[in-house]
Amino acid sequence: MRPGRVVCAGEALVDLAATPAGTPLAAATRLRMLQGGSPANVAVGLCALGVPAALLGTVGADALGSFLVDALRRRGVDTTRTHAVAARTGLVFLSIDRRGERAFLPAREGTADNLLHPRHLGPRPVAGACWVHHSSGPLRPAAGTDALRRLRAAARAGGLPISVDVNLRPGVWPSVRANVTAVRRALDGVDVVKANLDEARALTGARTVDGALRGLRGLCTRLAVVTLGGRGAVALGEGGPVTAAARRVRVVDTTGAGDAFMAALIAGLLGGAAAWEGAGLRRVLARANRAGAAACRVLGATTCWRLPH
Repeated sequence: MRPGRVVCAGEALVDLAATPAGTPLAAATRLRMLQGGSPANVAVGLCALGVPAALLGTVGADALGSFLVDALRRRGVDTTRTHAVAARTGLVFLSIDRRGERAFLPAREGTADNLLHPRHLGPRPVAGACWVHHSSGPLRPAAGTDALRRLRAAARAGGLPISVDVNLRPGVWPSVRANVTAVRRALDGVDVVKANLDEARALTGARTVDGALRGLRGLCTRLAVVTLGGRGAVALGEGGPVTAAARRVRVVDTTGAGDAFMAALIAGLLGGAAAWEGAGLRRVLARANRAGAAACRVLGATTCWRLPH
């Protein structure tokens, strides 16, 4: 494994989940406050898997921002690149039905997660890094798009792999089309891209799994991965498609399942060239499926991961 940290760039958010599961938000009398935000969740998962990770992002200079930074530090995440800014911390209200499927009600307009800026990268944005990962969250504002573009350029100059989790969020974008366009632009030169089937279809226009996978592979340089929920995942790299089935579990909350999958995927791919194709890639996908399934068994995006000793 290449030494260094995985730099995860993007949003850290406070998730407010209606409890118990199955309670509609309109009828909720209890909300559980949880650490969320896709790149933050990936960083937590990586640390739990023994891979050092840092979060490059912005939180509010408020009590909720402090809650997030403390939660990440307890999980072993390097927060020296997590900046407190003069804005409210972003919130997402979660309503989880009895099948574990969640509905988002974001409160993220003008919040800190939208304020990532090139100045937050510092003079050596990938110093000590072994991999760079980001979501689509910071791509809405021009400054965030520029920050991620510069981060990717620094990673390429340093010979570091780059991964992107598509994470389409139409509820916080003017339209699905705007979200898709921004993501497609950000994939230029990216090594690994991961999307669920709906996202892959939106990005490629394909309807079949194989068509969506091949279309996604055409948008990156090395490896495309499409997650299929309870059916597992499929990937396409230099060789042919590789599939790994998922185990059935009792689903409590699907929040963070894709992020747990992503953390295990990155951890596996850091294992060397054999992990990128064939049987090696199938083993990596199987472990990633297990991580995603574990996230589904509990409430909260990172609750499944054990605290470091």
